[in-house]
Amino acid sequence: MVMEQGRIQHHRPRAPRRKLYLPVRMRSGAAWADVCLLDLSTRGLQVKCPRTPPTGSYIEVRRGRHVIVARVVWTKKDRFGALTQDAVPVDAVAADRDETATAASDNAQAQERRLHPRPSSVAEAFEQSRFAGRAIEFGLVLAGIVGVAMFGASVVGDAIGTPIHAVTAALR
Repeated sequence: MVMEQGRIQHHRPRAPRRKLYLPVRMRSGAAWADVCLLDLSTRGLQVKCPRTPPTGSYIEVRRGRHVIVARVVWTKKDRFGALTQDAVPVDAVAADRDETATAASDNAQAQERRLHPRPSSVAEAFEQSRFAGRAIEFGLVLAGIVGVAMFGASVVGDAIGTPIHAVTAALR
């Protein structure tokens, strides 16, 4: 306890911080970005990135097979601090190793990667959407043409079939 201006404050000792400069991937909302991990403790981290997420938002940081989920508690210009959801194996993340990982978890992590990565720009996303729209439009037009052809064949078959039945009945 510390007495400060008539108030009693309870201070928990901070977990030791490990200074780093590690490139990591970070997801904030639906967007992924390459950022830099500046320090890490068992319960928190500091990240340097061009656009800081808003205070209170949740982020996901990935380094190798390690995934860290945290809530942003402070931001400054190009840095922010976050409290982690679970205890972080600081040394393992820094060394990018995990002593408890098995081949099965490695395989599951590899399968989690997207088969079709998200577009890197708005223009690329627009082109992909336009291509998908054209493919759907082509499929619908083709289905319409096949439907009209089948209807036409049915009408022609009925038009020719009626006189042929009449001739066949007269010849009997």
